[in-house]
Amino acid sequence: MFGVNPLMLIFAAPAGIFAGLCAWWIAGAGGSPIDGLRIPSPSPALRQAAGGVSSDDVLKAAGAPLFVLTEGPGAVAEPPLMLQGVVRSPSRAVALISLNGQPARWLAKDERIEGIRLAEIGRSSVLLDLPTRYLAVDLDQPSPSPAKPAEPQHPQRRP
Repeated sequence: MFGVNPLMLIFAAPAGIFAGLCAWWIAGAGGSPIDGLRIPSPSPALRQAAGGVSSDDVLKAAGAPLFVLTEGPGAVAEPPLMLQGVVRSPSRAVALISLNGQPARWLAKDERIEGIRLAEIGRSSVLLDLPTRYLAVDLDQPSPSPAKPAEPQHPQRRP
């Protein structure tokens, strides 16, 4: 009717499935595209120009989840932290921050401590970039802990 050979119609679907299966197998057979990715190591001069970023850092960043969990198993917990001091001069500003009850460390703007970036330094407060949100912390005030869900109360048995 349309000039199509009926034998061609019978073999078209299996040939298409076979071609798709071959392409899928060549592309990695359903594995993660990052698993087979090999990035050549850059020269030391290029690495220095990029701020010390290595190909391993790129692979870790590409494989990291885009969003973090805030509830349930595997959720990211915000560590307790305290701003203990701020020093400002015309050319530099630093903040003394204690994290998880450890000894305090001096941090400049954009420095990181355990995945927390110091975003801004004010006269008596700082703005921190946490994995889940931005948090403003005032001098000598502990960071507010996130609200915990109420635990279910179990009825007590009477003897």
